[in-house]
Amino acid sequence: MTEPLIRKSTSAVPVEMAGYPIEETDCFLWLDHMEQFAERCFGMKVALRKMFLFPSQLPWKQVLPIFKPGLTNREMVDKVFVSRKLITPYELVDVMKYSSSGASASRLYLTERSMKPTLATMGLPPKFAKHWFAGRQTAPLNLCGYGIGTSLCYEIEKQFLDPETWTWFPENTLSGGDVAYGGCLPGLALVGFLCFDSSYEDDDFGFREVICLKPKT
Repeated sequence: MTEPLIRKSTSAVPVEMAGYPIEETDCFLWLDHMEQFAERCFGMKVALRKMFLFPSQLPWKQVLPIFKPGLTNREMVDKVFVSRKLITPYELVDVMKYSSSGASASRLYLTERSMKPTLATMGLPPKFAKHWFAGRQTAPLNLCGYGIGTSLCYEIEKQFLDPETWTWFPENTLSGGDVAYGGCLPGLALVGFLCFDSSYEDDDFGFREVICLKPKT
């Protein structure tokens, strides 16, 4: 990979949460895909519409639901990539060395199904993530969720997330301060998990904004 260029920060334009009635998006179709994927990869039968509270509107028409059961980063790589032998994972650093790599409660994220990260974040360094997401009802996608999401996209559409760009995972950091990011090499069916300095800025890097759905009680 070519080392990214350093440049000055750009200002981010907020992404509106209100947009399209959820029935006018393809969210429900992709929820079906995600449920089938969870059964194949995780051995879990889930009914996501019964498990989580959904908003009435979404800011995107093309939606990627990402169901993240209580997996560690290593369990995600093993179940989504290694055991299925469809996609090759590459780890510059052991994915368990990043912060927030352990198991957590099950989550369902909704994000835009786009080959690029959220456009308003392109070029922003990962150290800016806290400031950019402050006051929002959204969060940046993490490494574990990204692996699930890009694998689902490949299975359904034969497309990866980030065929020409890179997504930062600002909640996944190393003890020295480097931040994880991901991307792919489509010709090799390879997904890479790498890391770089938190102050790096480059037009081909950004965050993926996700809506974190609350479980029904």
